[in-house]
Amino acid sequence: MHSLLWICTIFHPLHAAQQKTLALIVDALLEAQNVCLAELARKAACQTQGRMRYTLKRIWRFLHNNMFVVEAVPIIMHDMNR
Repeated sequence: MHSLLWICTIFHPLHAAQQKTLALIVDALLEAQNVCLAELARKAACQTQGRMRYTLKRIWRFLHNNMFVVEAVPIIMHDMNR
């Protein structure tokens, strides 16, 4: 996971497992260049030598986690630029 370092820096309020999953999603998005959940899971599973079924569930659970607020991302980015 190439993006883990900067994900940890930017999203330090998240738990470590959430940071790893977010980094996995970002890396899969960069590789797949597609937002299809199945394609993301396929690329992410290849990166971690995991099974696609479990990676798909992992990504699904992360995206539907109420604790991760997508609207907070611009605020975090704005605070970083100060």
